[in-house]
Parts: sequence; C-alpha cells; structure tokens
Amino acid sequence: MTPAHTDEAREAVPTSRAPTAVAAAVPAHRRCSRSARPILAAAVIATISVVLPAGLSAAATTSAAIPGRCAYAEPLVRSRQQTVLVLCDSVTIDRDDTLAIIDFRQRSWGSKARITGEVADDRLSTSSAAIAGRSPVAASGTCRMDHRSDGRLSGVRCLLKTGSRWYAASFIASRL
Repeated sequence: MTPAHTDEAREAVPTSRAPTAVAAAVPAHRRCSRSARPILAAAVIATISVVLPAGLSAAATTSAAIPGRCAYAEPLVRSRQQTVLVLCDSVTIDRDDTLAIIDFRQRSWGSKARITGEVADDRLSTSSAAIAGRSPVAASGTCRMDHRSDGRLSGVRCLLKTGSRWYAASFIASRL
C-alpha cells in the first residue's frame, strides 16, 4: 500500500472530500457507506423522536389491559329499559396523574364504551364517553376502581349519562 492510499496521506491533501473531525476519529473500515447513510440517519431520528419525548414527559403514564367480564346484579338487569348495560370481556385503563381513559372492550367487537375523565385516587369524574365506537360526546358521571388486598385491580364500575341516556358498566377482573 502506497502512502497516497492511507488515511494519513488523505488528511494531508486539502480537498473538498477530506474527512471531517468526526469521520477522522472513526476508522475507515467502521465508516458507513453512502448508500447506508440515509437509513442510518432515519434510524437515529426515529430513535430520538421516540426516546426524547418519553424521557421529557413530566407525568408517568400507566396502561393496563385486564381480562374479565362485565356482570350485573339482577335488579339492575330488570331496569335495563332505563339504563344501557355495557357488555365486555376486558378493560383497558390508560392513566397518568390527573387523567384516565377506561375502555370496556368486547372480543371481536372492539371498544364498547371508552370513558375519559379526571382521576383522583381510584375515582374518575367522567368528562366524555365514546359508546360502541361512536365519536366521543360530553358525559357526566363517575367510575370507581376497586382493588384486592394484594393491590391488583378487582373491578371497575361506572355510571354515566350522555344526553338523555344512562349507561352502566360493571367489570369484574379475572382471578387467573
């Protein structure tokens, strides 16, 4: 190998293609090819866009999907002409310090009732609800999240009103 083909010789020759300080610090066999540079740049940008916002968020968001079923007491079932009973076999709870979204879901049907509101302790004050996949509408009511002695969720109960219609959801978490 002649001196003209080495990295030292290339740095000594002033050309527009001379390596930058960063490139000079990286051995030639470790540098990426021109065709791979756009892919590498996209990967770096994607990583920064995912990691940076997550690291800067002030409120810790938790999300949990819990299997179970919606079940109702007999007196409530008899009054179903006045109150719509939500059917479900799982619930998803997305929660941060002040807001929560409780999504009652039915397998193969998707969301049956998605309730949003302000949360304090284990109570949610409902501000909006999207029933059976429709657009969210203003709602008023409350939800309560119950826990077992070991801290795991045992149930979620909601009663809310949208327009002139009442909705009830009573979720019992699976013990398995």
